Amino acid sequence: MTDIETTIQPEAAAVHWHSRSTWVALAIILFYVVFTFVLPVIPLFIIFGTVASPFAISVAAVAGVIWLAAMAHHIFTRKSRKQLIWTAFRYGIISLGGTGIIVMLLSLSTPWHVRQNETFARQMRREADIPAIRAWAETTLFVPTPPPFTTGLGETKFYEGETPGCMKSITGFNFIAFSSEDKTVELVFGGGFGHWGLTIAPLGTKPPEGFGHYTLPLEDGAWVWQEMQ
Repeated sequence: MTDIETTIQPEAAAVHWHSRSTWVALAIILFYVVFTFVLPVIPLFIIFGTVASPFAISVAAVAGVIWLAAMAHHIFTRKSRKQLIWTAFRYGIISLGGTGIIVMLLSLSTPWHVRQNETFARQMRREADIPAIRAWAETTLFVPTPPPFTTGLGETKFYEGETPGCMKSITGFNFIAFSSEDKTVELVFGGGFGHWGLTIAPLGTKPPEGFGHYTLPLEDGAWVWQEMQ
């Protein structure tokens, strides 16, 4: 009898180790490894703010509830308490990693440029004093003798002076572009594969429309935009 019990117990432990939940946890780990290090999709999601912050914040809370429910079910329905730590770890991977995957899939239901513009618009509403920037541009850029600048394509000029006080609260922009003819000033972010920014124009000016140039109004005469190249 003892020999039979000794034979059965290792087999039961082996079955437990190779349970379906273990394979699910391993598949989730593989998913994050592939899409973080092999195909860096997840880092790009983070950099470009693809996953909206309310979704991201909810991941831990939802995963915690799922994990507690799964552990409670396991403890109260299983007579054996063996490998409880491994079970808790396995369920944690499934609940947190699975919830994260669901959130990423939900975020993909909205086009990338829409999410990018919405995220950037929230930043500009927090950081940009649009009336102050418009007033600075009128008295500094759109004058007969403007400050130092370099010339880009068309009518665009790139401001080369010191960053004004009304823009020091804005983080991450690369340069300030302006057009004396259109009386517009732009704070440009991004790099070679795509860039985005804040445009401030005279009151009553509407955002431009066109393929590949996506805009989102902030207020009268001001909007954020994203342009893919």
